[in-house]
Amino acid sequence: MNPNKYGEPNWPRGAAQAMADNEADAAKWRALMSSARLHFMGSAGFAYAPAGEKVLQKLTPVPRSPAEPMHFGMEFWSEHSATKERNPDGSPRWPDTFERKFMDVYVDELMVRAGPNAFRFRK
Repeated sequence: MNPNKYGEPNWPRGAAQAMADNEADAAKWRALMSSARLHFMGSAGFAYAPAGEKVLQKLTPVPRSPAEPMHFGMEFWSEHSATKERNPDGSPRWPDTFERKFMDVYVDELMVRAGPNAFRFRK
């Protein structure tokens, strides 16, 4: 791309705004995922692996058929005392690694299912 007279890239019309929008979307996602505590309430449209595992934090959510709608309930806390509680070994007493993994899997699957419309806002 040829720079303009100020040495800046000559972005195609609208590209700078699109980049700014993408940066804003990324910042919103990071803010949501930086919540102090996530608490999983339940879901539909997912299987969990490995089968038979009873410890939530050891499970991996796996979306079922694209024909089956996905649904989940999750609490998001900006502050929570659970983040300060530790086990004797120093690990979090109430980890939320499953919840964070669940959010990544859910959003990734939404993008796959949406195809070319993945980045359109629904109003």
